Amino acid sequence: MKGASVPFCLKHQRLITFVKAILFIIFFRLSAYAVDHFGYYRGDNLPIGHRYAFITLMIQMLACISFISFIVQLNMKITLNDPVLRYLGNIGNEIFLVHGYFISRVFDDVRMKDFVRFGLVLICSIAITGI
Repeated sequence: MKGASVPFCLKHQRLITFVKAILFIIFFRLSAYAVDHFGYYRGDNLPIGHRYAFITLMIQMLACISFISFIVQLNMKITLNDPVLRYLGNIGNEIFLVHGYFISRVFDDVRMKDFVRFGLVLICSIAITGI
């Protein structure tokens, strides 16, 4: 039974990838909801403040775990010699240095949903690093 999970994942790859993508979207939305409605700093002086922080932390942890699980599942399908991944790997440092500019300067005062903001910052960062 040792190592049986990898052949299972390879056999049912499309279904598992779809389920993990849906779970990531759900947990990402829950994470944004938790930060808006519970947060880490709401009711700091009250005992309920610690509960709010714990709830937010747990939901964000589930979002991170589901995201990592989804990325690992995608990497099982995508070959490592893929030119897109090679390009993104080569500009990783530049994306890290540039994305803060888009977050704080360009899209700071623009009202939009978090998921749309994430996508726009990522697309703009990749586009500007390619120049």
